[in-house]
Amino acid sequence: MRYLKHIVFFCAGLFYSLILTVTGLIYTGMGHGTDANTTSVFWLLALLPVPLIYWAVVGVLLCWVRLRTVRIVVVCLVVIHYLAFIICSYTGLMGSSYEGFSAVWRRDPGGIIFTILFYLLGQIVIWSLLIFSKETEVS
Repeated sequence: MRYLKHIVFFCAGLFYSLILTVTGLIYTGMGHGTDANTTSVFWLLALLPVPLIYWAVVGVLLCWVRLRTVRIVVVCLVVIHYLAFIICSYTGLMGSSYEGFSAVWRRDPGGIIFTILFYLLGQIVIWSLLIFSKETEVS
């Protein structure tokens, strides 16, 4: 019972990352033969665990969000995530293009809207916990 909160937050983070990873793979054309060369498949398999672990770790850390150090670590992790997204988007590291996005949008706008809203909901929960949790001192 003592670690129930930790398990729940870990599972919530894992669920969040699993949904985002799966929908991300679907909407980037995974399995449709788009630009699938040996190098991209290698990087996909090598990096696939990263988002799954990332949000699960953030979820567990949110259990201790009242501690100043943990709060700073979580803020840094989330800001690093935002910066990585911006850098990858503007440098083309994610390999997506406007034409590719518009094709996916025409095929499944509801799925994309769901994914965006699901992502935003998770970010709102994270920032709400960061902002509204009372900070305590380690005694």
